[in-house]
Amino acid sequence: MTAGPLGRFLELALPAPDLLAAWQALHGLGFAEATTTDARPTGYAAFSDGRVALGLHQQAMAVELIFVRTGVEQAAASLAAAGVAPTEQKLGEDAAQEVAFRLPGGPAVR
Repeated sequence: MTAGPLGRFLELALPAPDLLAAWQALHGLGFAEATTTDARPTGYAAFSDGRVALGLHQQAMAVELIFVRTGVEQAAASLAAAGVAPTEQKLGEDAAQEVAFRLPGGPAVR
C-alpha cells in the first residue's frame, strides 16, 4: 500500500462546518459522492471528480493532506528521528492509527 515516504495519497481534507452547503457546491462543480469505508465518525462526506478526492470534515479546523500507509508506528518514529514533531498521534492496536504533523513551512499532513 505504501507508495512513497508518506504512503498513498487519499484525499484533500477540507473543513466544512455546513456539510449540506459544501455538498451542494461540490455537486455544482461536477464532483460526485465517493464510496468510503465509514472509518470516520459522522460529519464526513467524500467526493471525487475521478482525479482527486475531497473529504469534507464537519469538525476539521484546517485543510490537510491525507495519506494511508502500512507501518504507521514505524513512520511516526522515522518522522520523529528527522525532527518532525507530531501535532496529534494515535498509535496502538485498539484504534485506527493516525499521525498528524505540519511540514516545515507547508501544509498539515495526516
